[in-house]
Amino acid sequence: GNVGIGTTTPTAYLNIKAGTATAGTAPLKLTSGVLNTTAEVGAIEFLTDAYYGTITTGAARKQFAFTSDLTSYVPYTGATGAVTLGANTLSTTSGLISPKLYPSADSTTAIQFNKANGTTNVMNIDTTNGYVGIGTTSPSTKLEIGSLDLGDGVAGPVLTLGRNTNATNTGAGSINFLAKGGTAGYIWQDAAGKLRINTSAPSNANDTAGTVIGDQTSIRDTKQDILDYTDYSNALKMVVDAPLHTFRYIKEVDGYGAESPLAKERIGFIADEVDKMFMVGNSIDQVSVNGIMMASIKEMNLKIVNINNMEVKNDWRDSISVWFANSTNGIGDFFSNKVHTKEICMTDDSGAETCINKTKLDQLLVGQAASSQPTEQATENNPPSATDTPAGVGPVQPQAGGTDPAPATLNTPAEVVGPVQTVPTPTEPTVPASDVSTSQP
Repeated sequence: GNVGIGTTTPTAYLNIKAGTATAGTAPLKLTSGVLNTTAEVGAIEFLTDAYYGTITTGAARKQFAFTSDLTSYVPYTGATGAVTLGANTLSTTSGLISPKLYPSADSTTAIQFNKANGTTNVMNIDTTNGYVGIGTTSPSTKLEIGSLDLGDGVAGPVLTLGRNTNATNTGAGSINFLAKGGTAGYIWQDAAGKLRINTSAPSNANDTAGTVIGDQTSIRDTKQDILDYTDYSNALKMVVDAPLHTFRYIKEVDGYGAESPLAKERIGFIADEVDKMFMVGNSIDQVSVNGIMMASIKEMNLKIVNINNMEVKNDWRDSISVWFANSTNGIGDFFSNKVHTKEICMTDDSGAETCINKTKLDQLLVGQAASSQPTEQATENNPPSATDTPAGVGPVQPQAGGTDPAPATLNTPAEVVGPVQTVPTPTEPTVPASDVSTSQP
C-alpha cells in the first residue's frame, strides 16, 4: 500500500525521492496562496514568507518557526535544555521565573547588568573570585560600591539598610560582623542616634541592648580577676611623672585644614613617655586613666586628712613646715585664736631683729602689772618704799644723789609688750639685758 515517487522501494505511504542541486528537482514545493478561511486540522499552508500547520486541539493554525528566525526572542518557554543566545540579547516583559544564570566560562566580567543603552554598567559579577561590584566592573571584595561623580558638594554613594516597619513594633536595621570565632556582632543605630554593638540582632524590645560604640561599660558582669587597688601613692607618682605637652593631630590638620577650629591644640601626654598603665597598645586606656586619676585624688585626700598624724610620713606636711619657716613665704597677715610657740622674733625695715621667749615675756608682764597698781594707795602719809617691790621683780636700784628708789630702765623696745600705762612711781623694774636679745642686720 506504499506509493513511491522517484523510488521503487517506498517505505512509507508516500515516499518521495531526494532532490538534487538542480533547480526544479525539489521533492515537494508549495505555492504561496491565501490561507483557508476556516483552518482545517492537518492542513499545511504557505503564505508569502511563512508556513502554517493546523493542530487538532481547537483546529488552531500554528506558524512554523525556523532557527534562522530566532534572532531577537525565544518563542518556546518550555525548553528543557540550554538555550544559547550567543551575542544576542534576551528581552522579557514578564520577568524571569526561578532562573539560573551562569556564563559559559568564568571571568571577572562574566555577568553584567547594564542600563538601557546597553553599555553603561550598573552591576558586575566576577564569577572567577566571587565578587560583586555596584557601579564598578572591577570589584576587589565580596561587595564593592564604586565611586562616581554625583555633583558638586554632594555626599558619595550611600548604602542604606532598611528597618522593620511593623506598625506595632518597629526595629532598627543592623549589620552583623562575625568575630574570628564566629560570634555575631550586630551593629545598629538606636532610637537616640547612638551606634550600638551586641551579640544579638536589635529589636524594638532590645533597641538599647549591648554597648554604645566608644563607651566603656563598668558593670561587674563584664569583668574578671577583680582585686582591690590601694597603691594610691604610686598612682599619684604616675600622674606627677607624666610629661604634658600641647600638640595637634596630623590627620586633623591635613583633613580639616590648619586654620580649622576642629584641628585644635590639645593638652596631653605622649604614649612612650608615660607609664604603660595609661595605654593599650597605641590607644589611650581611658578606663585605667580614670582609675589613676581617682587613686591620685584619694592619695591627696589622705595627705590632707593625715597631716596631723606625726607617725606617718607626710611630704605635704614637710613642705608646709619649710614654707612657714621661709622668711620670703609672702604671708602678710596671720589670724588665729591661739598660737603656741617657744619664741617670737620681730624685725623692722632695717632688718634689726628682736626675739623674746616665755621667760622674758613673763618678766615684762610682771613689771607691767606692778607699774599699773592704783596710785591712790600711795599717799603723802604712806609713800611707797623700796621694800614694796612686787614679787618676782628684781631689787629696786636707788637713784644717784637721792634717797628715792627708782627701777633700772629696760633696754628693750616698748613695742615688744605693747603700750605701757605710765604712773609717776614706781617706774618699770629692772630686767637684765641678757634676757632680751637683739640683732642688727
